[in-house]
Amino acid sequence: MFQTLDWSLFFSSGLIFSTKPGFVVISWGKVKESKIPFKETNLWSFFCPDFYLNNSRYLRFEYNVECQSDQLLSYLKIGLKKKNNASNIKFSDLDFNIFEKKFYKIQKEIKKNVITKAVPVVFQKSNRLLSLLEKKYLLMSILEKNIIDINQCLHIYGLFLNNKGILGSSPEILFSYKKQNKILKSMALAGTALSSEKKDSLLNSDKDLKEHKIVSEYLNKALSNLENKNNLTSSKIYEKNIGYLKHLCKDFQISIDNFCLKTIINLLHPTPALGTSPKDQWNFLKTLDAVEHTTTSRLNHGAPFVGISPNQNIKAIVSIRNIQWTNTNLYLFAGCGIISESNLQKEFQELNNKTKSTKLLLGI
Repeated sequence: MFQTLDWSLFFSSGLIFSTKPGFVVISWGKVKESKIPFKETNLWSFFCPDFYLNNSRYLRFEYNVECQSDQLLSYLKIGLKKKNNASNIKFSDLDFNIFEKKFYKIQKEIKKNVITKAVPVVFQKSNRLLSLLEKKYLLMSILEKNIIDINQCLHIYGLFLNNKGILGSSPEILFSYKKQNKILKSMALAGTALSSEKKDSLLNSDKDLKEHKIVSEYLNKALSNLENKNNLTSSKIYEKNIGYLKHLCKDFQISIDNFCLKTIINLLHPTPALGTSPKDQWNFLKTLDAVEHTTTSRLNHGAPFVGISPNQNIKAIVSIRNIQWTNTNLYLFAGCGIISESNLQKEFQELNNKTKSTKLLLGI
């Protein structure tokens, strides 16, 4: 199954994507890029835009293998020692001063009734590169965590191309679509606490419930604009435990006859879980990104990461809980939802909790 898999090639021109619980597709080798969907539909392809949807591209790789996560893990472990060589990677602390500026910039817009919510992003940085061995250990750690039952709700994704990379395990999908039954599913995921906190702590938090309601109401309205709005159903709000953290979640489902990938992405991305409320103010996030006065921005944090199977089933993972790298540095990004009731110190602690959660997933 993995006879042609060369790890050096994979981490310079490759991709990994969770297809369903316990399964991934890995792609590597020569890559084709296109601004429009590929005509051949019998091969895996991927749609990888940036967060602001300014640079969208379809990708298709030379080799594709769909397999169980534990099969790939067993192959990956060949020749690796038990000790994780990536565990000593050191990152800077989150910059509280930068976050504080973003926090009050958002609160100012909320008081002016321009927005009711926004999600700022901050990062930890490491001024170094990853070796091939370290990349393998990062992937190994994510695969190991994904096999544990409680983490099977996490979605592995990664893209390695042109000396840049992103590798993560996200609790959130923007949507999934099954062509056979024409069912589209989505979720409202917002509100965060440590999983060690008392059961239903989020369900008893007025602030977290309000934050989640903003996302839930947006999704309900957006999906109701589709042609079969009478088929829209949703679950009760519940706590979704993802290991170190838990979130408030509500699931949505609707049948749609005329599916168009870009139409659905433009309709849903970004939900207020990653963007702003109202959505038409989401370019306000660019002014928050500019607070750092760097060219880093958010890289691909929060962007849709879309897999299109040979039978045209589609899943869009929200690119959070990841490590990203350029040809000079490593980054860990985290965001949090700010509403009028938000507390500066508590939100900053949430950001630290999220970066710790990411580090635990990556084994660093």
